[in-house]
Amino acid sequence: MFDTISNSFEIMRQCITVLRKDRELIIFPILSGAAMLFVTASFVLPLAGTDCSTIEANLRSLDTTNISQDPVAWILLFAFYFVNYFVITFFNAALISCAIVRFNGGDPTVSTGLRFACKRIPQIAGWALVSATVGILLRLLENNKNFGAQIVGALAGVAWSIASYFVVPVIVVEKLGPVDAIKRSIAVIRETWGEALVTGLSLGPLQFIVMLIAASPFLFALTTGIPLVIYACLAVSIILLMTTALIFATLDSILIAALYLYASSDKVPRGFNRSFLQNAFQHKDE
Repeated sequence: MFDTISNSFEIMRQCITVLRKDRELIIFPILSGAAMLFVTASFVLPLAGTDCSTIEANLRSLDTTNISQDPVAWILLFAFYFVNYFVITFFNAALISCAIVRFNGGDPTVSTGLRFACKRIPQIAGWALVSATVGILLRLLENNKNFGAQIVGALAGVAWSIASYFVVPVIVVEKLGPVDAIKRSIAVIRETWGEALVTGLSLGPLQFIVMLIAASPFLFALTTGIPLVIYACLAVSIILLMTTALIFATLDSILIAALYLYASSDKVPRGFNRSFLQNAFQHKDE
């Protein structure tokens, strides 16, 4: 566990060196989050107070367990998944393109990333279609009452996460469609790190610790029992948690861009350590 946290800390430090040069990259997660809130509102609010309350509840929770058999409900849920995946992929593509420009010696701006993403809208839409389909299928398995189906869903989810790890940078750099992009992503991982992978280098453990620290003012305020202190500390913790989430979302995309550049061209981005990139994925025998 301590090795995992130590690795996460070191890779975060390396990603921060890039973020310091291009602080505006954090704007992309902000735009993505705002767009997702707008998408959710545009789907949920029109259904509020109608006989589509079941659909509304499932859209809120992304739950496919209790959704009705009405084809309209499934169409709306699929559309909701598709639009959200499109938004996420679009702004991830913009951020990753900026990181790759920086790694190649350029000086990207927000408009640089948005232009790159706009040029890849057909590929992004195709990938959103595939992601929405797979996302619903995985959630159906995970929410299934059959324990075996839940296990299959969990394993399939891990496999899908690894297989699709480099899809966005592949779309950005190599202009491939969704099917070819997933094949290329798998090939890049296999050629660089081999087969039988189980996990990838992640900032998750460190993010969890930082979020606990961010929530500590509110947790401490609860012990005082003073309403004014509790509300004030709650506001502080919410701001800290949102800031933490935005920073780590940016750092995670920078990490993906660095790993892709290393895997596809054997170049080590400035500020990164080759040994960490070489050991980015773990095998079953480790």
